[in-house]
Amino acid sequence: MAQTTGGMSANDMYVGVSTDGSTWYDVSGSVGSVLPSGGERQSGEAFTFDGNTPIVKYGKLGYMTVTLRGVYTPDADELYAKAIAAYEAGSAFYARWSPAGGDAGDIGYTTSVGTVVSHVYPGGEASTPDPILIEVVLHVGSITKSVIGTGANVWDAA
Repeated sequence: MAQTTGGMSANDMYVGVSTDGSTWYDVSGSVGSVLPSGGERQSGEAFTFDGNTPIVKYGKLGYMTVTLRGVYTPDADELYAKAIAAYEAGSAFYARWSPAGGDAGDIGYTTSVGTVVSHVYPGGEASTPDPILIEVVLHVGSITKSVIGTGANVWDAA
């Protein structure tokens, strides 16, 4: 197979968050990193006397973690305000992102309802002029791949 020419960079990624799964806030301007992980499938093994390798069976998927890293800002429609409110209330939180930018026809990924599981309070050091950064860690049951449709916030299941 020849080397791909279709690789992409994440520099134009769209990132949105929601507290109800229907009203989305574009936080692309304050998020610099989206890191999905987890979701490992359970597996088990057993050995018998007649054989040298295990019998392997598979089970259900574990929860997934989506980590959003971004710049702290107190703006009510940006990542920090939405995440801290959900964290403190123990309420629903969703994330979605599109590596190509979120236009109609692009591929997007949307979490199922999740919970912000780690604190997102800002901190910092006096000795640096760097922006204050925050990290939002979200646990979800699944992530759905979608094709973004036409119109505002329309993501059709792929």
